[in-house]
Amino acid sequence: MDILINQDSPLRKVPIVLEKRQVLLIDGIRYSLDIVDISFQKLNEYLYNLSFTEEGLCPSLPSIYSEVWNIVNNTSIFIKLLISFPVIDYEVLLKEIFVINDLRNSHQHLNQRIDEIFLKEELPIFGELSWYAKKHSNSDNGIICTIHSGFFTNKTKTSMKPVNPSGKSNEFLINNITLTGIKRVKKTKDEIQFLKTRVDLNHVYQELRRIVLNIEHQFLEQFKSVPTDQVHENDLVLKLFVRKPSEAELSNLYETK
Repeated sequence: MDILINQDSPLRKVPIVLEKRQVLLIDGIRYSLDIVDISFQKLNEYLYNLSFTEEGLCPSLPSIYSEVWNIVNNTSIFIKLLISFPVIDYEVLLKEIFVINDLRNSHQHLNQRIDEIFLKEELPIFGELSWYAKKHSNSDNGIICTIHSGFFTNKTKTSMKPVNPSGKSNEFLINNITLTGIKRVKKTKDEIQFLKTRVDLNHVYQELRRIVLNIEHQFLEQFKSVPTDQVHENDLVLKLFVRKPSEAELSNLYETK
């Protein structure tokens, strides 16, 4: 599986001569996508294990939803940062993934959604997830899995809707990872409606990869006259070793004062 930002990407080699605001935005874009990448790889691993591993060795559902919402939140951050970048035509680029913002915004205003839709539809706050898993990449069959992130005892119904892999390429071990959540729709000036929405995270990931390639091309074109012999360093780690002072050292410190 491809990663979103390759090691030789211009997003990782930012010329020193760029404006500080541009550097800050590129840094945020790089980090948000790297986090999405890490979470997507971990999510695939968790879903594969849940699909084919014995129950006692399966990952917990909160660990799965942690990665799902990491992807949602950081994709939304990426969208906001890209919109702020002055040299990028973002409207066409982002068309396929804007629905991510709908999901994130619903969680940002959760108190407004609980009575209006979550209770009415019996949809859990962190949503439902469904996917199609194959044990081997060349398998002709697989397992459709769906999980519900909350209580279900004594409920009269469940809103769980499994994915349908029919007619799709299903080229990976984990395919059609689909999150069901809530989005806010403004029908008229005074009327707001809350609807279920489904987001295919595999599609979002592939779209992000396409967007990154486009951004890299635009950067190379926009900055081709900019000197690239000096680039920013990044990701500083500072470690300080400390120890508890002895009684003698403390006593001497107090006497000195």
